[in-house]
Amino acid sequence: MQTLLSACVFLMMFCIGLDFSWRQWRQLLSAPKPIYIGLFAQNIITPAVAFAVAWYFRDTPEVALAIILIVASPGGPVANALVHYAGARIDLSLSLTTINGLLCLFTAPLIADWGFLLVSGRESGLHLALAQTMRHLFVIILLPIVIGSSLNHFIPPYAKRLRVVTRYLTITLLTGTLLVFFVMNLEQIHVNFNQGLIALSAFCTLMMAFGLIVSRLFGLNETFGFAIANEVSVHNVPLALLMAEGILKRPDLSGIIVLYVPVIFVIALGGAQFYRYRFGSVLKASGG
Repeated sequence: MQTLLSACVFLMMFCIGLDFSWRQWRQLLSAPKPIYIGLFAQNIITPAVAFAVAWYFRDTPEVALAIILIVASPGGPVANALVHYAGARIDLSLSLTTINGLLCLFTAPLIADWGFLLVSGRESGLHLALAQTMRHLFVIILLPIVIGSSLNHFIPPYAKRLRVVTRYLTITLLTGTLLVFFVMNLEQIHVNFNQGLIALSAFCTLMMAFGLIVSRLFGLNETFGFAIANEVSVHNVPLALLMAEGILKRPDLSGIIVLYVPVIFVIALGGAQFYRYRFGSVLKASGG
């Protein structure tokens, strides 16, 4: 299962690399404000809100610790797909996912350890070993992004064909793996279902709201705001599972992490649907 999870994360990040060209890096440098705001929301606001939710549910350790691992995992292609479906700024979404994917080599173990300390205290012994975690993340996060982006830059026609095949393979592998985890953890999901559902729903909803609020406070329009809101609320579930199973050796957290998938489907997809019908026609008419 750890091999399947690693393959899922690798393919997801490879897809992101194939979608992100070096030309986009240069464009970002010319107008970086939305990127800075998105990174601030993802790496400062999001952990703070997640820690607050986890602390509130600290009497149910499986729920609290699962939320910590989820927030330590950056966004992924699911967030990009929702932004694309809604008709918002897919370029910003891809940029944030790519940059956060690169930064997570350092941010993931730090966020996880701070969260564990807050929820469980030092006596729990919970800790993501920095060197081991960075080694894992380098192979399954940084490497595929760099390879995919390099292919997109040097041989774009080949990258375009490869993109289609890789997406279908990723969707198939990801769906199958998550279904297996869901079935394997049915008993655990049943035991913590009520608390888990409330906590995960609160986290996802709060993060979408905070993403929109922060974007508006800094003067960004709805197209940027929705992309940032999705990035901070839709996290990389396979990566969170891999950290729970392979690095932390806590398979008891997997059930709550998998439960995050239907929560994303209902809340984030519902938000994308609302945005599509609320702002889609207005933005098209204005050329936004």
